[in-house]
Amino acid sequence: MAAEQLRGTGIDLEARDAAGNTPLVRASLAGQLTAVRALLAAGANVHATNESAAARGRPHWDRTEGFTPLHLAAKEGHVDVVEALVRAGASVNYPDGSYSTPLYVTARAGHVKAVRALLAAGADKDSASHWGRTPLHAASSWGYLEAMRELIRAGANLEARDRWRDTPLSLARDFNHPAAVALLREAGAKS
Repeated sequence: MAAEQLRGTGIDLEARDAAGNTPLVRASLAGQLTAVRALLAAGANVHATNESAAARGRPHWDRTEGFTPLHLAAKEGHVDVVEALVRAGASVNYPDGSYSTPLYVTARAGHVKAVRALLAAGADKDSASHWGRTPLHAASSWGYLEAMRELIRAGANLEARDRWRDTPLSLARDFNHPAAVALLREAGAKS
């Protein structure tokens, strides 16, 4: 019903607000499942990226420029929206401008249910960002144990090295997450 109403209005589903967001991007970020479903049914582009000029002045770890609706839903842990977007054809391995995938951004935020949903949908457990960091690097550097467990169970590379030669174990150690260090060592990490 909502999709039919949207189609009949002539509203541009790809119009961007002042921050560079389409309606689907905003609804995904906010976790508005009903709106996401209606926009998808009306034909909104599931791979539209946000193109916020405001994001360019923010620190790299806080930027969301180039994120798809799936990146944003995953970043915020909106699992129901993640699942709806995947069912609608969103690529679970679509990289943002720094080659971060939705799995990377959700692992970095510690949203274990979103990590689980993306892995179940076929996300690449070892996809590397521009910096060569994998989702396990991201979860380990923040000490997100449950997200780490899911990635380890999925077979994530314990010895992956980023462009600075850091491994998930070295990052967990450097950022003072002793429980993460113990988990990685228990799983077989050596360096």
